Amino acid sequence: MEQEDIFFELALAAKKSVEKVQNWTKAILKIKRFEGNVGFESFYALNVEDEIPIDTQVSYKTAMAVNELHKNMATLFGNNSKWNRLIFILFPDNKIKVEYIWEEQLQNEVDRLNSK
Repeated sequence: MEQEDIFFELALAAKKSVEKVQNWTKAILKIKRFEGNVGFESFYALNVEDEIPIDTQVSYKTAMAVNELHKNMATLFGNNSKWNRLIFILFPDNKIKVEYIWEEQLQNEVDRLNSK
């Protein structure tokens, strides 16, 4: 799956999360990704500072797209692509903003729990 296809899949999930919201200014997917686990939280905004939680159902295909993005970036950039959180923002004009985050403390906690 190409990066364009992955971002399209994430945009569909974000758009679906706000389909019943009037006048949204951004749809936000906050994603945590670890080996074998992808978690999503969804939010929307009515103005610049808002971040209102919203329930959403994210498909297995969307979760697999996140794993594919992680794999593709690791292949292209090696250790320089280290991330375990992703913030995907969709704007009403279909522009997107993507932020990759490496959270060492979170990874350490996951490693600690997995070692038990």
